[in-house]
Amino acid sequence: SENMWGRVNQQGGTMYLEEKLICDKNTIERLYMELGTVAEVAKYFGKSYNTMIYWFKKFGVPFVTNKSLFIELKDTHLSEYCESIIIGSILGDGHIEMTSHSNKNARLCVSHCEKQLPYLRWMCDQLKPFSTVTKPLTIEKVKKIKGRLANCNSTYYFRTISHPDIAIIRTKFYNYNKVKVITESNIKYLNETSLLIWYLDDGSLHIDKRDGCLYINMATNGFSYEEQLILIEALSKFFCGTIKTYQHSDKDRFDYYIRLYGTKHILK
Repeated sequence: SENMWGRVNQQGGTMYLEEKLICDKNTIERLYMELGTVAEVAKYFGKSYNTMIYWFKKFGVPFVTNKSLFIELKDTHLSEYCESIIIGSILGDGHIEMTSHSNKNARLCVSHCEKQLPYLRWMCDQLKPFSTVTKPLTIEKVKKIKGRLANCNSTYYFRTISHPDIAIIRTKFYNYNKVKVITESNIKYLNETSLLIWYLDDGSLHIDKRDGCLYINMATNGFSYEEQLILIEALSKFFCGTIKTYQHSDKDRFDYYIRLYGTKHILK
């Protein structure tokens, strides 16, 4: 199948996911012959490049590379699955930053508090071999925020390597002022994988105390009212309940969020 940038994606569906669990000498040799590089085999298994080198040596599979680690990875296209995770992260808490003056490469940066560390590590693993490792960003402490003392939790982060495919995604989801934007053109890439990441980043499940019904809030505060309407239209392709946007009730706030109604649809 073709992915969003028009390249042919060699992995395919459930059979691919089941097959990639098999790791032996014959499998690695076959994949290396078919895919051509260690980085492509690492992408297939969803493992780091160094892990893949270890497997090649462990099973005695000869390999040749004339490129450095990062050059080989940059020459390896992201899978459609990785692209979907990155898009979901952009809609949520992640951001993309340029890493070179040539504007050819960019990287995804994601951070979460310590309570979300297992989720952060899971996402980092899903983006192998293009992701690095999770590291502490800030340590828990008490600091002043607007003159008041506040307890700040420890936060952790990871980055991907700088990659030309991520730079392409950035051109579609950021404007010239380096601000995330939602358009009818870029939101068409929303799929179930990116929806999952978006919900895990910014979604919250609630029970209405008045009637016991469920509803979901999506923290879409960083997007304009017009962008909220585009997001609602995109969500309606996955969710059959009621979707509305609301302005925050605080008089000093002018931002919006999205709410999804319908207990049976939420449970589904």
